[in-house]
Amino acid sequence: MKICIKNLNKKYGKKHVLDNINLELENGMHGLLGPNGAGKTTLMRILTTLLTKTSGEITYNGINVDNKKAVRKIIGYLPQEFSLYPNMSVYETLEYFYLLSDIKPTKAKVLSSLRKVHLDSCKKLKIKALSGGMKRRLGIAIALINNPEVLIVDEPTAGLDPEERIRFRNLLSDLSKDKVIILSTHIVEDIALTCSSLTVIKEGNIKYNGKVSDFIRIGKGKVFKLPVSIDKLNEIKDRYVIVSTVLDEDMAYLKIISDTKPEGAETVNPTLEDSYMILMQEVDVNVIEIG
Repeated sequence: MKICIKNLNKKYGKKHVLDNINLELENGMHGLLGPNGAGKTTLMRILTTLLTKTSGEITYNGINVDNKKAVRKIIGYLPQEFSLYPNMSVYETLEYFYLLSDIKPTKAKVLSSLRKVHLDSCKKLKIKALSGGMKRRLGIAIALINNPEVLIVDEPTAGLDPEERIRFRNLLSDLSKDKVIILSTHIVEDIALTCSSLTVIKEGNIKYNGKVSDFIRIGKGKVFKLPVSIDKLNEIKDRYVIVSTVLDEDMAYLKIISDTKPEGAETVNPTLEDSYMILMQEVDVNVIEIG
């Protein structure tokens, strides 16, 4: 499967929500990262045919996104917010969505779907008894009913506890072996631990597109550890972008971003989060392509 996005624009009145987006995506896990309001969800909704583009072209193996019926047969979508009937069981809910998809919900099919998302042991539980992570995994099972070639998930781990986030990320990684999976999020760690490629969107524009490993190089030579006394902390905050702070009695151990090495600082290897912070600080940065 190959998804081609060419010169995609979306406007609401005079507001340019997406500005000339160009991307090509193939099988594997692809991260879509950006702050809230960057245009990520708008892009997802256009890709899933739920929203009409203003201009541009999107194709799935040559199938135009305007052919909604054909596109919906090959994509699955898990939105950030979705509703389920609270008094139905897990099994009944999935059975119901099979019927909505015009697929006969045999016991073997339903249980197989639940096993894929590790919910087969919870099949009798009512929806209202599920944790947030269990509901998200059930949402994935619903999105996979038609065995789609493309799976699009929007902020899937927001609000989940650490254990559920890990379980959900592992599930998506397993599914990405034979599908295009687009993971839209503002949680940098989700991208770092699951995706090989990354697109960063800010204010409707692509600021980076390429490998995650290359993106991390943006922060090389710009991330430092700096020990300072507590009484100088406010002064340092005015001079540098502080990524993290660890307090120990009268000392503060800072991780900072700077174009030059401060006196007394130690250079450290950047993380994805560090490089993302650097990119977000650049007001007029152009599209970054490293290769």
